[in-house]
Amino acid sequence: MPTNDGTTCRIAFSIFCGGSVQRLEVHARATNSIFVHAHVRVGFAFTGVPPYASSLLAEFVAYGKR
Repeated sequence: MPTNDGTTCRIAFSIFCGGSVQRLEVHARATNSIFVHAHVRVGFAFTGVPPYASSLLAEFVAYGKR
């Protein structure tokens, strides 16, 4: 079932950054949801990201742009 826009949640995920796997937990707000075939895709906007997580995410995104 699609998530209502504005629903808040906590998302936990891992990224490879700085030579190792980093686990992050951030708060987020659902921005949109769509059906794609038999799946639902939900867009999130991170909210209140701690400084350590913000730095890791910035490094991760910058690496992908090289």
